[in-house]
Amino acid sequence: MNVTIYANDCTQRLQYICSFIFGDLVGVECDFSNTPGEFKNAEGIKINYSNSPVCEEEFHLLPVDLLFQKNILPQIIECFETANGKAFFKTPNAAFPFDIFAASFYLLSRYE
Repeated sequence: MNVTIYANDCTQRLQYICSFIFGDLVGVECDFSNTPGEFKNAEGIKINYSNSPVCEEEFHLLPVDLLFQKNILPQIIECFETANGKAFFKTPNAAFPFDIFAASFYLLSRYE
């Protein structure tokens, strides 16, 4: 199985957390693309990590800015209730209620 992640900017932070989640934890190969056509033609699971949909066969996650920032900047952490507990980096009006990549990066890197 292969996972392709689309983002306008495939930053080192994004690559780090996705490689950890998919490679180290799940044990699947993770590829990155910043080209819509390449992403549409990819085989396997497709995750769109941008503000706009690219294709119909994707799981779309709306990003917050953390993984696209170049410096270490203070983050506003506001916890909220989800169906399975508490979360932060809320993404309102999205299919998934929060940015799981940014939240995972924040916790794993001890960003605080």
